[in-house]
Amino acid sequence: MLFRSPLDTALARDLLALRLDLASRWLPPEHPFRRAALRPGEAPAEAAARLLRTTRLLDVTTRQRWAAGAADTAQDDLLRLVALMDSLGRPAQARWQALQAEEAAQQARLARALFAAYGTAVPPDATFTLRISDGVVRGYPYNGTQAPARTTFYGLFDRALAFGQRPPWNLPPRYLAGRNALDLATPLNFVATTDITGGNSGSPVVDRQGRVVGVAFDSNVEGLAHEFLFLGENGRTVAIHTAAVLEALRVVYRADALTRELVQAARAAPPVP
Repeated sequence: MLFRSPLDTALARDLLALRLDLASRWLPPEHPFRRAALRPGEAPAEAAARLLRTTRLLDVTTRQRWAAGAADTAQDDLLRLVALMDSLGRPAQARWQALQAEEAAQQARLARALFAAYGTAVPPDATFTLRISDGVVRGYPYNGTQAPARTTFYGLFDRALAFGQRPPWNLPPRYLAGRNALDLATPLNFVATTDITGGNSGSPVVDRQGRVVGVAFDSNVEGLAHEFLFLGENGRTVAIHTAAVLEALRVVYRADALTRELVQAARAAPPVP
């Protein structure tokens, strides 16, 4: 599909600018990638615009020829940058895999030590078996203030407009067009004291009555420590509220048939014994 479909130039420019901005912030000035990507005094957004303006990668026919190995890529700045990334990334990938293997061995040692010290008082690590983590919806202390337990569509638009519709806070045009029709007080995301780790994204969040009220998709940064020991003080699971899903389907995407199907299925579901 990548070689047959036109690319969204504006989106490609914004994503490339974001990556170059990360490179300019975290890589030293003498790093080969930074020197190749950014000219002296050039801002990341300017570099992204220049690279996309001069590349032939946006042309579908050219991409197909490149994919088939029938075109010379040496004169294309963006493709040369990709080749440099590949050459720099392969050794780093090998090192990363070695570190992951070492980390897995240390995690096994930690798990044995925790079991020896606490026995079954501490839940074991996930093993890809079905399990339930219980908790409550609750905010937490954050940067000298208090992070709320819930956000709403009001906050979604406030972030986008306060940051001037600039990434990563910019909203798609269809959300901006539907702003006046949305119930902005609808809950959007919420945080809970349930445990979460990599691979749990997409898990249903169920209330006491057995109703699906959200879908887990992330943790806050304080929850990263739960990879080693769950405390539950500040670490939180982040989930999207089902009310937000239904409101977006109804107003933004106008998926009326799907919305009715979801609501009717929920009403027809038997009560939890």
